[in-house]
Amino acid sequence: MKQSKTTPTPTNMTNDNYPYGYILSPDGSIKPMPTPANDNGTFSLVQLQESVEGYIELINAAWFPWGSLMWPFGVTEVDTSEPPPLVFIVNEEGLIDGLPLNASAPRLADNTIISGNLVVIPEELMQ
Repeated sequence: MKQSKTTPTPTNMTNDNYPYGYILSPDGSIKPMPTPANDNGTFSLVQLQESVEGYIELINAAWFPWGSLMWPFGVTEVDTSEPPPLVFIVNEEGLIDGLPLNASAPRLADNTIISGNLVVIPEELMQ
């Protein structure tokens, strides 16, 4: 008998489950980011490139709908006059490389077309 896969939601996706951020894949699955590799507790460039499967590009987070992205980090209230304390990373050449369109990411990214994985990490983990 097949086991059903639990889809992460605001009620079961907590900071304890995803302490270093998450990867939102084109198929809608959400995976935790690995433990940061650098001695100072930040992600290495190689880790970020592996997460997006190529060169990285940072997306301006100022216009993201914050509630949909903040709950994994235990943030319930955000001052909307300031950018959120998160970093959004995509594959810089995702469209050029023919990566699949990320069906979930455009809703998050103000309808910006994103191909491949969308990585969301706390700002303090970015070097």
